Amino acid sequence: MNPYAVPSLIVSILALFLGIVVLLRNRKLKTNRLFFLVAVAISVWLFSESVMYLTSSIEVAGVWARIAYLGVSFIPPFFFQFANSFIGNKEHKRIIVFLYFLASILAFFV
Repeated sequence: MNPYAVPSLIVSILALFLGIVVLLRNRKLKTNRLFFLVAVAISVWLFSESVMYLTSSIEVAGVWARIAYLGVSFIPPFFFQFANSFIGNKEHKRIIVFLYFLASILAFFV
């Protein structure tokens, strides 16, 4: 077992757990749903990194690295929208749309 995989795996599980707890507190709040999406993106990234560290095949590690970058590419738009929702700011809709567009393009090329 690679010792570098353990912290990523633990934090990915904790991030997903925290996201689920926040979502279950009140599913109707947009802020809670957005926090859950941030937690899922972080969890996908870290879990994929853990599996990548644990694999012995370069090809399999490459697949997991691509999956990790799918999670990484959506962390900024999810977090930016969450932060704006948390503070009640509704003025940055164009920036949010642009960030999702950019993240989608990055995810496409992964």
